[in-house]
Amino acid sequence: MKKTILLILITASFLFLYSCSKKNNITVEKSSEATSPVQTQQELILTPLQNLFTKTGFQLPQKNLASIDFKLKDLTGKTVSLSSFKGSIVFLNFWATWCPPCRAELPSMQKLYVKYKNRGLVILGVDLQEDENLVRDFVKKNGLTYPILLDSNSQVGQIYGARSIPTSYIIGKKGFILARTVGGREWNKQEIYDLFEELLKK
Repeated sequence: MKKTILLILITASFLFLYSCSKKNNITVEKSSEATSPVQTQQELILTPLQNLFTKTGFQLPQKNLASIDFKLKDLTGKTVSLSSFKGSIVFLNFWATWCPPCRAELPSMQKLYVKYKNRGLVILGVDLQEDENLVRDFVKKNGLTYPILLDSNSQVGQIYGARSIPTSYIIGKKGFILARTVGGREWNKQEIYDLFEELLKK
């Protein structure tokens, strides 16, 4: 099992391009909006959906990449598994309360969630290595209503290569990773809405 996870990690490292800087083995990325699409995609013929991803600065996997299931507890103590959301579009966001770009993007993520939650969008905010009470107070103070999961030992974050935060993945209805972005952004812009309109109509 350990060998399998290690192989997946190595594969994922080569499937995506990313950059990092350090703090407690977790790094902070200020913004991803100025980044260009993954260069290896330029030689491919992209679908309209892939074009929307690259237009908004997402990185695309070079081949079909299944998401890795996990189970984490939420702030109510309930165990939540990623696989339970198959059939929905999952926005998986790795973050922490001490991270400035994470905090900056949360209000627009909440707006995105409110806009699309009844149409099949699931946002899972995975907090890395923080005290449960601290996270609970932060979530309440900032009015976040989407599920917040606690990755106390950062095991899931490591599996997903979240060396920099915020790191976000978009996972399709069949459980495949569609795209990834590293760094904070505004999630309530029209180009982001256009992307999710396309995702949710499929």
